[in-house]
Amino acid sequence: MFKISLVIMLLFLTSSVFSQTIDEVKTDYENFEYSKVISQSEILLNTMIEDTYKIELNLLKGASQFSLGLEKDARLSFIDLLKIDSSFVISTSRFSPKIVDLFDEVKSNYLSIITNPTEENLDNFRTAESKTEYKFVNNSKLITEAALKNLLLPGWGQISSGNSTKGYLLGASSTLLLGSMIYFIVETDSKHKDYLTETSPHIIEGKYQKYNDSYKIRNLLIFSYAAVWIYSQLDLFLFTDFDLPNIDVTTYHNYNKDFSFNLSIPLN
Repeated sequence: MFKISLVIMLLFLTSSVFSQTIDEVKTDYENFEYSKVISQSEILLNTMIEDTYKIELNLLKGASQFSLGLEKDARLSFIDLLKIDSSFVISTSRFSPKIVDLFDEVKSNYLSIITNPTEENLDNFRTAESKTEYKFVNNSKLITEAALKNLLLPGWGQISSGNSTKGYLLGASSTLLLGSMIYFIVETDSKHKDYLTETSPHIIEGKYQKYNDSYKIRNLLIFSYAAVWIYSQLDLFLFTDFDLPNIDVTTYHNYNKDFSFNLSIPLN
């Protein structure tokens, strides 16, 4: 009788410990500590625990893997869950629609396979064939063209690189300043000549004042245009997102339903 009581007590304590540990895993998931959820789940899944706990751990592990971009691993975790309970339904109140959609897709494919439950079919599903393509994408020509355009007219480079709002603002400002600057350069030169050729003492002072005002406006416009020009060049190379030369990686997986994962690796 004592031995039976001891066994029951040990089972109760073990169950309580596992329950508390799984609650900690749930808390880690809710705190977005996905890497910790995955590592803790893998440890617990290697122990002798009840199926209900295994289901919960595989669910949390799969959701965490998906959140970290490990979709293939997430699929395998969901399969391990479905091998325990193929009728399991994921709660839409706990997980995002994308995770729910992925689980439902895996479940649908899994159920279609277990209708013909051969080991070969199951292995093919778990180790779904994949193909990765690598393609070098060189966009350096776009950068060169944008730089040359921007040297000619501030804002033109931003427009050609896709930043049209800032490009049009800089383009309009620089065009207006450039036109005004050219006008006052010519106007200042003309008034300077009028001032130098004037011989009447009563008129010289007035013409000098007009020349001086025009001279100041001309210099202000030159300075303003130069400031806009310099800002535009700096903005183009420091704050404009170019599609730099990169390696485009596309991986295709055959899970009864094609899906692809794209990754661009910048070469800078």
